[in-house]
Amino acid sequence: MQDLQMSLTLLSDRYESEYPSLVREVLDHSSSETLVSARLAEGGFCGLICHKVLFVWNYDSDSEDLPHAFRLSLPSTGLQYGARNVCFYKQTSKKMPSVLAVSPEGCIRHWSEIGNPHKDINVDLQNEVSHSIVLFEAKVHVHRFIFSTTTSTFYLVEVFHDDRRAEHLVVRPLDMNTHVGIGKRMSVLLFGNPSIDRETVVKVVPVEGEVNVHNAELMVIFHKVIRFYSVSQSSHLFAIETHDLVVRALEKLGKLTDNLKHYLLDAVPYNSGFLVLISVNSLKHDCLDFYLGYVNGDTSKTRQFIAFNQLSIPIRYRMQAPIHTVSLPVVRLHTPEQKECIVVFNKFIVHIDNPEGDADSRVLESVEERVIGSETIDGLCHIVLKDSGVCALRKLPRDFDLLFYKRTKKALQIIYEDFMGKDFSQLKSAFLIFASKDLYETEQLFGPLKDLEDEAIASLVLQFVFKFVDHEPINDPRWRGETGLVHFEQNPAVVILSQLNGKLAFFKMFFLFLNYFKVTNQIDVRIPETKERTAKTVFLELGEKLRSMIALFKLLTSSEMPVVSGTVQQLAKVFKTQFDHPSNRNLTAYDHFFKEVSHFEEFIPELVKLESEELDQCPQDYLTRAQVVTEVGTALTKIYQVVVETREMSTRFDNQTLTWMNEPKLLKYIDKHLNFAVGLLRKEDAQLTEMNLNVLLNQVIVLTRLLYNGYDKNKRISCTIISQLYENGQQEEALKLAEEFQDFNLIIKHSHTALSDGDRKNYIAQMKEKFQGKDFDLILYDYYRKNGMVEYLLEEKGERLENFLRSHENINWIRNIEKKQYRKARNFLKNMMMETENASKKGTIAALGTLCALCEDEENATEIAEFTEVMKIVEHQEAIDSVVLKRINPRNRPMKVKDIIDAYLQEDDCRGFMKALIMVASLRASTISPIERKQSDEFVKHIYKKILASDEWIKLSVDPVQFEVKAQCSKLATVLHSVFELGIADNEKKALLPNVDDVDKLIELDHHRSDLLKRFLSSEISNVNFCLDKDTQMED
Repeated sequence: MQDLQMSLTLLSDRYESEYPSLVREVLDHSSSETLVSARLAEGGFCGLICHKVLFVWNYDSDSEDLPHAFRLSLPSTGLQYGARNVCFYKQTSKKMPSVLAVSPEGCIRHWSEIGNPHKDINVDLQNEVSHSIVLFEAKVHVHRFIFSTTTSTFYLVEVFHDDRRAEHLVVRPLDMNTHVGIGKRMSVLLFGNPSIDRETVVKVVPVEGEVNVHNAELMVIFHKVIRFYSVSQSSHLFAIETHDLVVRALEKLGKLTDNLKHYLLDAVPYNSGFLVLISVNSLKHDCLDFYLGYVNGDTSKTRQFIAFNQLSIPIRYRMQAPIHTVSLPVVRLHTPEQKECIVVFNKFIVHIDNPEGDADSRVLESVEERVIGSETIDGLCHIVLKDSGVCALRKLPRDFDLLFYKRTKKALQIIYEDFMGKDFSQLKSAFLIFASKDLYETEQLFGPLKDLEDEAIASLVLQFVFKFVDHEPINDPRWRGETGLVHFEQNPAVVILSQLNGKLAFFKMFFLFLNYFKVTNQIDVRIPETKERTAKTVFLELGEKLRSMIALFKLLTSSEMPVVSGTVQQLAKVFKTQFDHPSNRNLTAYDHFFKEVSHFEEFIPELVKLESEELDQCPQDYLTRAQVVTEVGTALTKIYQVVVETREMSTRFDNQTLTWMNEPKLLKYIDKHLNFAVGLLRKEDAQLTEMNLNVLLNQVIVLTRLLYNGYDKNKRISCTIISQLYENGQQEEALKLAEEFQDFNLIIKHSHTALSDGDRKNYIAQMKEKFQGKDFDLILYDYYRKNGMVEYLLEEKGERLENFLRSHENINWIRNIEKKQYRKARNFLKNMMMETENASKKGTIAALGTLCALCEDEENATEIAEFTEVMKIVEHQEAIDSVVLKRINPRNRPMKVKDIIDAYLQEDDCRGFMKALIMVASLRASTISPIERKQSDEFVKHIYKKILASDEWIKLSVDPVQFEVKAQCSKLATVLHSVFELGIADNEKKALLPNVDDVDKLIELDHHRSDLLKRFLSSEISNVNFCLDKDTQMED
């Protein structure tokens, strides 16, 4: 449990029992100057001393009535009584405590039991004044007390108990200032002991338990010294002078020690030693500083504190240094638990962790009254406040609701009485014990639940919390059915609000309970009940929904809101049927709606639906529309503001976490409402007063934040609300929202449409600086690129621009050309040309690359030829019939030579065949990568195979004359004639002619037709060759 205690703080827990009427009357009539002090005793008893009267009552009674106070008169005196003049003790055989009181003059008054007569014994103090009486030893037959004077004279008071006779008191002096040794005794006899005579007792502390300081039985604190005594030997053992110890400790802390004054204020046993509270001031400073020192038996030898720490006290609680010791503040030390110490001042309390080491001190802020007494009882430090009564100082989680258990115990037991199963019983018991402030027992009960699987405990937690927040109110008789007229005097509105606050108190307490055991993160898992959200998210949403419902209820009960009220009534009918609410005319629609906390997310969509219906009925009535939209906006804005405040107080959700406030369904309706509202803000249409227009505008701003916070990046980009706000004349607010949600496109658009050129440049520069690291500059470049604003893009400078241009191939080369870096542009275009997946684009890039190559200082023929070659191939690809191209290459990707030839051949006509042959001729003539003769012949064979297949040679007559006639009309003959007509070199034409010997390989025909085809082809080729040769001779 050690790690759990790190999150605890000290809280003042007032007991339910108030002051008895007699005591309250005395306190009410006492002035601020009246000395009032209090003591506490085991068994829940408090004694208040005022005006020489001791009032005793039980402050820890379960009775709801005011407790009865016993009035005990103290011995008469002319001086004041204080708490140290009274000592309570308990005898096992008696129900009420026993009391010893000593007057300043030395009269001891004893009550064997409160309510019995008292007995007095007078002690001759020889003109000294009594200081205190403390319990020293408790046994069955005797109780022993140390009675001391202010100047350290001690008496042993013994109260003997005997069932056979009355109790009797014996008082005997203790000469504990007698020194051991004849020399010291003679010195004291001759010269006295002035140092002891001048000392004033601050506190007498019996030494017991594990504390062992050189066999001392009594420690007496003086203002400058601590003395240790043996009561059994009636002797003074040794003393610790503290001045040098304090000086050395302060010097070690780097404090000034000139003209130092210090006073011991209190001391208590702690571990094997003592904690000492010290006030320090110097002549240079008029305020007291307080230090806590730790000493043990070795301190008398080492002459130094084992630990010495200054208390951290806020300036408002600082105290002036007194002139006399009688004006020193009354301060009390308490050590209720290991490793902690509590210092009780008159008006504030300091809690200290690890006092024997590097102590950490904190002031308890919740105590704002005068403290009139303090005591450690049953391991807890208790204080008595003059107005509020007795309080226990408990270490509890911060924000612990101290009154929750009293208010809710009965409801918790009724609501969960039908919960079955060991785990539910364990959780219920652990939570109830936690609420009752017993953390140790809670730890024992909850421990086994920590071993459950995360999904199991998440399901358990949600069922537990849903059961309470959605349960019908226990203390509202209207929910019990109608067995006659129910008389319920309370205002239903007050009742519903009280019920919601009670559910919120439960949620906060249960949340604290889960945090205490570090379960909140353990339930951050998805379970079937929560679908896409985690159990932790659903749990935390309940707190938001409860606070939202409270805010909505207050709106409804303080304003006329017909649309919002109508939505509540509609949902109330749905909830009543859906969740089987009792049919009871005493229950209102508000009762049914506000009971179902976990289903509150259904409210917003239904509200906007009803808003839309209302607006449909008044399409042209601007003022009515504005009234409806403003009313709905008021409710939505209030809910969102509550959610934001709740998340700031407790757990913040990441924007990516799916919650009820960023579900697509809810955001859809928020967007719909915002479209209604933004439309009303159009200045040329507005008919509202400036004040009402500002109300509407503020609602739009708040809800836009809700919408955009719920959207992811892509949704924000597509959302138009901020742009609409800008277009409707609310530029200033729209731009603020654009900056908040990084709508950079609107910011850039504004700079180009609303600002002068100089202002634009300054504004863009400011935005770049403001959104550095947010990619504003990249979005600016992209905006320019998409909108064809190349001139603005080229104005920009920097490495990020260069990287952007390099990543956008269609514009980077422009930058190079602008800088006359033609080689760079050419190389970049060449890379683009090689990588592009579009033939037309490839041809264009090749043409641009050619221009860049031509613009270089030194012409690079190879590069120019390479670009030209690509352009030719693309040109050939673009010559493919569009129908064929769409079928075989719909994306117009760059094609290989063979693929282009095949595409031409798919046109299945002489035009396509000739395009294929022309391409072969073009490739043969290439200066960069001419194809070899063998590959050229293969392409020609491939083409003529397709040409031959296009004619039906098998159907021709085997008669030579008829075959010849038909062959002259074939596609083959047409192609051969077309080759002759080509405007290319004669030798290139010959290369495009087929080889007669390949006919059998190109087409399968019978022997007769094959011979006829070869004869025809041979004749045609001979004619072509003859003509070509003749032309060549004529040219020569």
